[in-house]
Amino acid sequence: MASPTARAADLGPRAADPDLATNGAVDLSPQWDGTHLIRAWRAAWRMALFDPWYKTEAAAARQPPENLSPAAIHAAALDLLRAAPAWAPATRLEAEAPPPVTVLPGSSPPQWTESLTAWRS
Repeated sequence: MASPTARAADLGPRAADPDLATNGAVDLSPQWDGTHLIRAWRAAWRMALFDPWYKTEAAAARQPPENLSPAAIHAAALDLLRAAPAWAPATRLEAEAPPPVTVLPGSSPPQWTESLTAWRS
């Protein structure tokens, strides 16, 4: 399984998902009893099975699932723990960003206006 950071770059344009801001990132802040480790492992396991990972319905199942070996899940869980401080803010930014603009060959790029860049403020 690729790291969440590497996978995000390969996903390409996606439809807006209203659940992304609330469900897209798990709180992985360290807990005295180690439950953050279990949450990281479970999130990594679900990322291999579902897309998006927080929707566990049959319609979201990956066909075929990614590598489900314990070593691959462990490596992905470690990536999530390393990314934990930036994961929630990055997920919120992704949820708030406007959809990507596709420029077809032979067409001109869109003219950037104040309305298209207002989301950054």
